[in-house]
Amino acid sequence: MQLEHAANAFHNYYAYLSTWSAFIQAGNGTGDLRNRPQGYATLNDTTKVTGAWIEQEYGNMTELNEVHGHVIVNVSLAMPHAGVIGAAKSQNNIMQPEDLDGQGLYRIHASVPSPVIHVTCAMLSKDYLRPVVATLANHTIPDSLDVPALNTSDVYRGGTSLDDIFGWGPTYGEYSWPPVFSKLPLGYNTMINDTLHIPYGRDSIYLLGNSTIESTPGAILADPPVDTFIYPLCQMRVSQTPFCSTSYNASSNGATLAARCEDEANPLLYIKSLSNATSGRDSISREWPNIAGELFKSECDLI
Repeated sequence: MQLEHAANAFHNYYAYLSTWSAFIQAGNGTGDLRNRPQGYATLNDTTKVTGAWIEQEYGNMTELNEVHGHVIVNVSLAMPHAGVIGAAKSQNNIMQPEDLDGQGLYRIHASVPSPVIHVTCAMLSKDYLRPVVATLANHTIPDSLDVPALNTSDVYRGGTSLDDIFGWGPTYGEYSWPPVFSKLPLGYNTMINDTLHIPYGRDSIYLLGNSTIESTPGAILADPPVDTFIYPLCQMRVSQTPFCSTSYNASSNGATLAARCEDEANPLLYIKSLSNATSGRDSISREWPNIAGELFKSECDLI
């Protein structure tokens, strides 16, 4: 599974960066997600999948965060509902292109919710990472079998300067605990904390990188950094949104699957089919870390 994840992730990432490179070379660089390339993936090597940037009012792609003094990136990417393909092929008696000697084609527009991945990253100096890196603050990582010991104030690390950025602390709900990394990653490397050692309920996994990019003290952070390296710390979690629909086009030349989101002119937004559909924090998935852990283990070092 990890090999498959690694291969697919590399292919998708390379394709997206190729699009992004052409986009930049054409002079279209911008911090406005509405004008950036959409999310890209392939499914079964036959279907091109296109995501949509959503909730852009919560993003801050280029500006310095004046409150916390860090450069913060906050993006949400909605993907189309993959179940539409199965419904088209096996549940609705739709003739497929291959049934017509490759001459057929069809289009489906489905009123279904979309899964969303939320990524929040902060560019930090070593000093800000002390509460969440064991070797910097003499922390110990709790024994995964000692569950009662986890239900103490120590799991919140006494509060950190990053709590409001990543939603850590008891005010943000049960198991809103900071991750703890055993050490800092080496230069140009990343480490993953998939947080699976805690009781069921954690909704995020975390990535810690080491860019080794030198910065002028005080130029990026409000306070001069302890060292000249910047460490991106990223939180990833998944929810679903009812403010999207999914379109699926199939032909002998291949297929496309796309999310169509946050367009009031779209009559098939799922929220228009089910006005009380679950959304926001109520739809955050607590199962996703189990899947994401396998994906990131194929790309990163564990804690």
